[in-house]
This record gives sequence, structure tokens and C-alpha cells, in this order.
Amino acid sequence: MDFEFKIPDKLPGTPKQGLKGEQADCTDSPSKKPRIDEDWPEEGIGDFDDVDFSFLDDECKVNPDEFAKSMSEKEFHEETFKHLLEDTFPALEPEKETFFGLPMNVKDLLREIKGIDELYDWQIECLRLPAIEKRQNLIYTLPTSSGKTLVAEILILKELLCHQRNVLFILPYVAVVKEKISSLAPFAVELDFLVEEYAGRNGECPPRKRRKKKSIYIATIEKSLSVINSLIEARRLGEIGLVVIDELHLIGEKDRGRNLETVITKIKYMSSDIQIVGMSATIGNIHEIEKFMDATSFAGHFRPVKLTEYVKCENIIYTVEPNNSDLFVPNRVIESTYNEQKLKIDPDHLGQLVMEICPRDGVLVFCPTRQNCENVARLLSSVVSGDFLKHRHEERKTLLENMKKYFEYVCPVLQKTIPYGIAYHHSGLVAEERRFLEEAFLDGVICVICCTSTLAVGVNLPAKRVILRSPYIGREFVSKSRYKQMVGRAGRVGMGSGDGDSIIILKSREKPLAVDLFQAPMDNAMSSMHICDFRGLSNLILSAISLGMATTCRDLQKLASMTLLAVQSKQLDVKIRTEVEMIVKKFYRQKALWIKQETIPHDCTIKILQTQTSQVGTQSIKRQIVIKSSSELEISNVGKAAVAACIDLQEADELYSDLKKVQMSLVLVDYLHLLYIVTPLETDIKMDPLIFCDEFLKLNPDQVHTAHTIGITEGIVMGIRCGKKYGEEKMRIVHRFYVTLIIQSLWNLEETFKVALRFKVNRGIVQSLMGQTASNASCITRFCEQLSEFWALASILTVVVDKLRHCCSPELIPLMELPSVQLARAKQLYAAGYRTIELIAKTDPKDLVQNIHNMSYKVAREIKSAATVMLLEKYDNLQHDLDGLKNVLEI
Repeated sequence: MDFEFKIPDKLPGTPKQGLKGEQADCTDSPSKKPRIDEDWPEEGIGDFDDVDFSFLDDECKVNPDEFAKSMSEKEFHEETFKHLLEDTFPALEPEKETFFGLPMNVKDLLREIKGIDELYDWQIECLRLPAIEKRQNLIYTLPTSSGKTLVAEILILKELLCHQRNVLFILPYVAVVKEKISSLAPFAVELDFLVEEYAGRNGECPPRKRRKKKSIYIATIEKSLSVINSLIEARRLGEIGLVVIDELHLIGEKDRGRNLETVITKIKYMSSDIQIVGMSATIGNIHEIEKFMDATSFAGHFRPVKLTEYVKCENIIYTVEPNNSDLFVPNRVIESTYNEQKLKIDPDHLGQLVMEICPRDGVLVFCPTRQNCENVARLLSSVVSGDFLKHRHEERKTLLENMKKYFEYVCPVLQKTIPYGIAYHHSGLVAEERRFLEEAFLDGVICVICCTSTLAVGVNLPAKRVILRSPYIGREFVSKSRYKQMVGRAGRVGMGSGDGDSIIILKSREKPLAVDLFQAPMDNAMSSMHICDFRGLSNLILSAISLGMATTCRDLQKLASMTLLAVQSKQLDVKIRTEVEMIVKKFYRQKALWIKQETIPHDCTIKILQTQTSQVGTQSIKRQIVIKSSSELEISNVGKAAVAACIDLQEADELYSDLKKVQMSLVLVDYLHLLYIVTPLETDIKMDPLIFCDEFLKLNPDQVHTAHTIGITEGIVMGIRCGKKYGEEKMRIVHRFYVTLIIQSLWNLEETFKVALRFKVNRGIVQSLMGQTASNASCITRFCEQLSEFWALASILTVVVDKLRHCCSPELIPLMELPSVQLARAKQLYAAGYRTIELIAKTDPKDLVQNIHNMSYKVAREIKSAATVMLLEKYDNLQHDLDGLKNVLEI
């Protein structure tokens, strides 16, 4: 069969404009599908293997830039923002002094909380830009440590207090989200707004609608997409007035980049009233990003503390001078102070470079791999002088004792290196360990941290000197952007007197590559919407139809034209219009998309052409499907569930098939089968056949029955132990069950380090596995909630999601809700008598410092403020419910 999919040149009637933000009809009745000619043979319906699609406009071409909003859209926006205008703070008196439009007490709070008395000249200039006054989109790029975040925070406070609208603050990592929540909590308490976390397992979508208080939603890139989708679906996007994006250059990354591009595109398409502000230190193609965001850009080279960059090759240190004809200018020769044994251990004299700074100041040593971090920490503890052992000896001893007490296990490497003030830091550590070491470094107890490059865009750990142990990250030579992020950690404000410096250690053969590195421009941020068969663009189109924001071919073309992919289409050799048509064709073939019947004129619905075949003399039918560019499109229920779960259509189809099978034989004697359902398919865990066999033999009869139901028998287990090879699908099931056994151990409240040792996996990876599982469980639950046939699974999985959020003893769960409190810190607080959020909110930060080991006053104040914000949020929620009851009862 041959199908021809056409949009005619001209059809009578005025195109119907879909209302932005209005949800599409979600019914799945046959009446909503395209009408099929009565002569069409039933067995042929749905067979799209030989479809031939072509797309044509039904009217003259429409310039997207001149696309006029309908009156209904105008009325919708006016109604949406009417209450915002009514509730806006009264204008400040002209003669009254303000702090960039904010009350003067904000300036006092910056001094009190952050220790900031005056702004830099560039910050003042930026905050007075016409783009800020006119609420236009803005991108500002300056070097790391120049104070970019402060500008963003002032804009956030201005939006919350003066414009009385909510703010979405997008950050790259969960750890950074938690750090930002803690740092903004004191402002929230003093200025009467709420701070809500959207990272990992946390965050309610759509956000709760507040009575009076305004909120800042601090979110990871992935969670920000869920927030925006939920607000669009609820027709509440207008509640957000400002979106701030940190590390904007991440839009060029493969997975997170397309999510960030989708967020920006949807906001641009849906509303011109939301201001978008992005900041970064490392964007090469700023003009393309500026065009994509319809933004003004502000660039500068200010750095409050001078940074000198060096290159070490053999035993010579060169100064990097970009404006010199010789890029690398000899600075000094390293005179070795090592004996023969130390020289053999450390031929690069890394220890000497560290001892030039430490222990009086801090050094970060960036290493290419996690294992290399540990090796370098061990190496340094073997070559540094005895003075390192004497410096702050008692505090380091206390640090180790506290770690042993609250983690019950400290790895041998840290036990050896911490007495010297040296530690390693990477994802193999649990979050609590990393937090302990970060605070110790900031306090000067730890003076050297050997870390991976992720620390450069993670938490704020400034140092006097930064050393790149190797010019590689993994097996790839470091990029210009990543290099700048790492060396930008050196010489930050507040790190004592003097300037900062960085040293990259090279081998002779790497010197030409280093020259290219320093002479290269910043990396360009390129769209990834076209990667993996246009997965990102496909998801954008699917969600746009599902959310009712763009439900016609014309609207989808307009939406796609507003992406970064469209801006870079020539470079990437992509034809946006063609790709949109191909995606619609693909969805139609997959029965994920169809045309609403009422939008198709009866004279051009579907045309059937019949021809004769010479070989068999039977009729060959050609089906012609005709769609106007203004015809309303609708997606299937599975497609809508995929959008709700933030997964693509292929994953949704596979998940749907899996859940249908599970329904037929779900084992509920314990939680093992449910944990298998929510186990992520892709993890960093490799299966050990011997461990798998041992763990399988420990299962009780009910759990063995569950394994059999899944498809794993004793014969398969023994075959794997003996090295037998099975098919790809069978091994996928086995590996997933192996990961489920790890999750089950944590579910049963076993200590993370014990599980890590038993399965021979880094404890940090084991801990992050729980976060992955909780997020995956949440996605699957949302998927089930959208499909009535899975109502039972949705109810059961809700319980699983709640418990996965905090796998700890029940008495610690309230403390674990605090953003900066992990399991070890929760145990500390509980043991010291701070057993509820209320007690923490009422205590003095000085008491926390006195009663909790290894806690700074800054951290104590942030924890107290976070507890207070949580109580204020609960109060606001209860008051909202009470007001609702009063309205119902007309009290």
C-alpha cells in the first residue's frame, strides 16, 4: 500500500488558531480520529510501512515573525496578568533612596549575610543596563569568580519583591542546587519569600499555588523542564516573571543541553512577559546564543584577583603570555629538594609545587580520573614535609574521628592522607563525606584536595593555587572551556593576600597540543536537538502537542523556528521545515499522532485511489491523507503519558509493554518485584558474576519466585557464574536484577559503605543509585497516572517513591528534608538533641556550632534559615487550605 500525506495549497475557510497554553482534548475516542472511507479494507488500516508523505501549505506562507496573536490569546494573557498588576508593590517614592530598585535593607542584608559592602563597577553597570530596566532578555559573560551570581541574585530579589512574580533559577547539579538553597534561605526569612527545591527526588509539579508569598524555584536542568511543562499544562506559566540560568554554556551538552534548549524555546514561544537571564564564563559563539534567546549581551574581562597561568614541562615552569610572540616564556627551573626515594615516587615534583603554597593556603589538584585522584592523594602524603602533620593536627584528628563515628567506615586512603591535610574528592564518595571534606577545606583544616573536573562547576571551593595533574579529562585532551573553569578556582576573593596561580603539568609531546589549547577561542555551544535521529526536536514537538501549546503544523513550524537548532541550521546542515514534517510523519506511522476529525474539511479528508496490478490482476489501493497546516493534531494517551514522565516516545512504548507484562504476574509478597520495575536501565554499575551468584543464593523462596517470574532461574545464574553467554535481552534482564539486589539492600536500611563493599562498587555510586531509582520511580508513577489501565500500579508505586526519597530510619526523615542535611549530618543533629525542624528553627546558630562537630557558623545559620523557611512554607500551605474551606463554607 502507498500513502500520500499532503497539505493542499489552498483550502477555503479561515484557519483556526489554537490558544497557547490551552490543553488539547485528551479523549481517545474513535470519533477523534481521521474519517476513513467506507470502502477502505479494514485489514489495511494502521499499516504504514510503505507510506509516502509530502507536505504543502494550505495558504500563502506566513512569516513567523509576523505571526499575529488571536484575540483569544490576548484576552488570556490580559486575564493571566491582571491579578499580578493588582498585587504589585506600591511604587517606591521617587525621593526615597533604593538599592537598584530594592529597599535599602537588602543592601544591609548583603553586608550581614554575605559580607559584601560594595559592588564592582561592572556589576553596577550591568544592573543599570537598559535591558534590565525594560525587562529584556540578557546574557552576561565574565571570567570565573568575577561575581556573576550576585547580579543574578539582585535581579531575583527585585522580581520577587518589586514585581511580585515567582522566579525559576536553573543550576547544573543537585549539589549546587542544595548549596544555593542554603545560601538564599537567610534572605527568604528576612524578606518573606519562599525557596523551593526541584532537584532529584524533590519538587512538586506543578508548584503549589501560594496565597501571598512569592517563591523562587531552584532547579536542576532536568527538573526545570518538568516545572515549565506542568505550569504550561495548568495555564499558570504567567506566575513566573524571571528565569535565571547559570552555566548557560551547558546548552551545548548532549543530554542536558537539549533539555535546556527546550525550556528556553517553550518560554519564548508561550510568553513575551518572562525575562530570561543567562550567565556563563565560557561561551564562544555568544552571538548565536544571543540571537536564539532574543537577548542583549554584556561581556567583560574583570577579575577581582589576578590569575597567573603557568605551564610546567620537564623541570621548567613557563609563564603563559598570550600577547607574546613566544606563548610560553621560561619563568624558573625547579630545584629538586627530594631524596632519591621521593624523586622516584614523584618525578614531576608535584609535591614541591604543593608545598610552595601549603599548609598556609589551599591547593586544588585536578586529576583525569577518580582512581588518579586517590593515587595522587596517596603520593602527596608520601612526599610532603613533616610540617604538614603538625599543622592543625588536633582538628584533623577530630575530623577523622567524626567521619568514623558517623560513616562507620573511612576508606584507607583518607585515613592515611587526612592527618597531612590532604584528601580526594569525586563521585565515588557519598555526599556526606564530600560535604565534610568541603567544609574542612574552607576552614583550612584540609589544605589539599585532589579532585576531578566536575568540582570546577560544582560547589564553590576556591584555592590559592590550582594544579592540573594532566591535560586530559579521562582520555580526551582538556577543552578550552573546561580548562578555564578549573583554573578559575584559583585566587578568589577572600582567599588571603596575594594573587592566585594555576599550573598545568605537561609532557614534552603534549606541548604542541597545549599551544593549540591556549590559542583556541572558547568552545562553541552547539545545539544537540538533532542528535540521535532528532530526539530532542521530536520530544519538543510531542510535548507541544500534548500540552496544547502548538497543535497545528503551522504552529509546530513556528515553534521549531525558535530553537537554537534553527539558528545553527546552516552549520549543522539541518532543514527545520523538512525535519518537522518528517517527525509528524514518524509519529503518524507509529499511531502516536492523528488529526482531530472536526478540523478536517469533508471534501479533502482522505482520498482513496485504486489502480490495477498487471501480475495478479487485483486492485492495489493508494491512500491519500490530506491535512491543512491549520488542522488540529492530537497525540495518543501513551504519548501524553510520555510527556508527563519526561521520556521520549520510544522509551514510553517500551515502558508500556513492560508494564502490561508486569500486570499479568506482579509478585507482591515483598517489595523486590516493585524495586525491579523502578530500577534504572542505564547505570554505572558493572555486574560481577561471582557476587551475583552469591547474592542469588541468599534469596528466600518468595524472592526466588520473583526472580523466576522476571525470567531468571538457577540454571541461568550458574551459567553466568561459569562464563556462559546469553542473548542481549536476557543479559539486560539479569543485569537489571543485579542492580535491583543493590537497591534492595539499601531499601532494607543497610549502611551504604557495607553495600558498596559487598558489591565492590564505589560508595558514592551506590548512593547516587538511590537518587536515580527514586527519580525513575517518580517518572514511571507519573506515566501510570496518565493511563487508567495502570491505576493500581500508580497507587502502589506512590508508596515506593515516598520511601525511596529517604532510605533511613523514620526518626531521621524530618531532618533529611533540610537541603544541606545528609544522613551523617542528620545523625549528628539527632544525637545532639535537635530532633525536629521546629527545634532547629528556634535554636541559635552559635549553639549549633558548639554542639555539632565540624560545623561552621555559616553552615549553622544556613541550616537554621532553611528550617525556618520550611516551617513558613508549611504555614502558608495550611493557611491556603483553611482559606479554601472558608470559601466553601462561606464563613
